[in-house]
Amino acid sequence: MENQSPKILFDSMITNSFKTVNMGCMDKESCPALFVKDVIDWNIPDPKEKTIEQVREIRDQIKSEVLSLITSINNER
Repeated sequence: MENQSPKILFDSMITNSFKTVNMGCMDKESCPALFVKDVIDWNIPDPKEKTIEQVREIRDQIKSEVLSLITSINNER
């Protein structure tokens, strides 16, 4: 994941989304999804400057959250 950086999230992307997940950012400038009604907040720690073990834990947390979200969406149908 070297040389990776956050991607820009546009308001139109949020408006047209089925679900909106906030991974843990804290201000509107960096994360407009934080101020969306009914946003799902995963509170994922920022991996920047973390050890490889900590980054792996974060990766596993994201995987677990994604799998739970998939199950939740499937149960809503």
